[in-house]
Amino acid sequence: MSRYLVFATVSISLILSSISGTSVSVAFPVITASFNVSLIVTGWIISIYQLGLTATMPIVGKISDVMGRKSTFMICLVLFMLGSLLCAIAPNVESLILFRLIQSLGGGGFMPSAVGIVAEQFPQSRQKAIGLFSSIFPIGQIIGPNLGGWLVSSFGWRSVFWINVPIGLMALIASALLLHPSERVEGKIDFLGAGLVGGSLSSFMFGLCLLGYENMRLMAVVPCLAAFVLIFLLIRHEK
Repeated sequence: MSRYLVFATVSISLILSSISGTSVSVAFPVITASFNVSLIVTGWIISIYQLGLTATMPIVGKISDVMGRKSTFMICLVLFMLGSLLCAIAPNVESLILFRLIQSLGGGGFMPSAVGIVAEQFPQSRQKAIGLFSSIFPIGQIIGPNLGGWLVSSFGWRSVFWINVPIGLMALIASALLLHPSERVEGKIDFLGAGLVGGSLSSFMFGLCLLGYENMRLMAVVPCLAAFVLIFLLIRHEK
């Protein structure tokens, strides 16, 4: 019975991360009007979250092997809740974008750390359990816009972030009680590779953002070129 509770706990965390990626999109008009900024700037609220997920996922799997899956998962959960709380009280759009990055660093770690937890809990039906667990992420992306629309229309755009805090806290308590420490594996964490991935993606996205400003389109070439240089360095590093 306990393994099903563990599965439910990690699944709730993953679906929160997935919903957070899409529920914010329906709040765009309200956030834009609230902070009196352009859609180009507001777009970074979604872009920075996806960037954080992309940069975090490759490295958290290795971190969970070295630090232990329970510790890694709970740290990611705390980061996600902290980022959600800060987003809910953000005074301006710049801080909201920064806090979304913090939220994404936690949310991006759920999948790689939780997959190992699920595999440990269901050794006899590992592939089936992991497949079922992986299907939860797209379900959250489908639910996100509908849930976000209801929250924004009923309680305002900040409620999209507030809802993560109590649910995340319950998942954190359940994780502390249900999860058992896993064996740690000796190994080296590739921080340089993760930095090159994150740097190349952020540079390219920044270049695309500059294209939205008519007087800065020529400047967009610089971050785009930097992105290609970082990708080249990443390929060399992986070899």
